[in-house]
Amino acid sequence: VIRGTGMSSGDRMLVDYLRDLIADICGASVKVNIPSSKEQTYEILIGNTGRALTSKKLEKGTYSVEQTDSKLALYGNGDYSSAYCIKYFININFFLNCLRQSTLKFDYLF
Repeated sequence: VIRGTGMSSGDRMLVDYLRDLIADICGASVKVNIPSSKEQTYEILIGNTGRALTSKKLEKGTYSVEQTDSKLALYGNGDYSSAYCIKYFININFFLNCLRQSTLKFDYLF
């Protein structure tokens, strides 16, 4: 996980929570780093990392979730939008994980 360098402490907590969620779901050990000049093959980019995938201009108050073959990018236009993007991604994946484990009953959804 690569996070933007200018993130607030609250946003960094969300990044750590996402890291823990990934570890719980996948059983993988995940490290959080700030951007370096050497890109890795597989990266989860969060916030403005300086990488091409997270440097697209967005309208104020908007966010984007993008995926390539080997990278996932969660970023927004500013701290608030980036935090909302992370929360959105966490909530969607929590829901999907519940469905996968059959702990969510469809009767209550309709």
